[in-house]
Amino acid sequence: KISCTISFDHPLIKYQSYTINVSDEVFKKDICSARTFGFLNEIEYLKSYGFAKGGSLDNAVVIDKETIINSGGLRYPNEFVRHKILDCIGDFSLLGLPIIGHVILNKSGHSFNHAFLREFINQKESWETRAIQDMDDLSRT
Repeated sequence: KISCTISFDHPLIKYQSYTINVSDEVFKKDICSARTFGFLNEIEYLKSYGFAKGGSLDNAVVIDKETIINSGGLRYPNEFVRHKILDCIGDFSLLGLPIIGHVILNKSGHSFNHAFLREFINQKESWETRAIQDMDDLSRT
């Protein structure tokens, strides 16, 4: 399970919260097509430091002061928070093992996720690995 809350001082984002029970079906239906997002006034700065090289209006939501630049608008009313969940799933997949638990994110991003994972791995008394007979066992844990 992943719960995520974001808060931006922008009229199109503001406060968003979303919770999912992670499954292949939910990922495909509700998460995987949520695009990254950025602010129009930051694009040149990001590009000058080698970021956003592959960014386009096809794979990112671009926001100016009051509107979404993308002609099609958002794919979901809360696409921003859904993308943060997508980021979390991607970052946590670096563990190489499924997580059985509830991940709660508040204003999270890649840097925080990576720092958390480093600390999590080092706190060996806080987690364990278990053999799972079949994937249905995950939903009963």
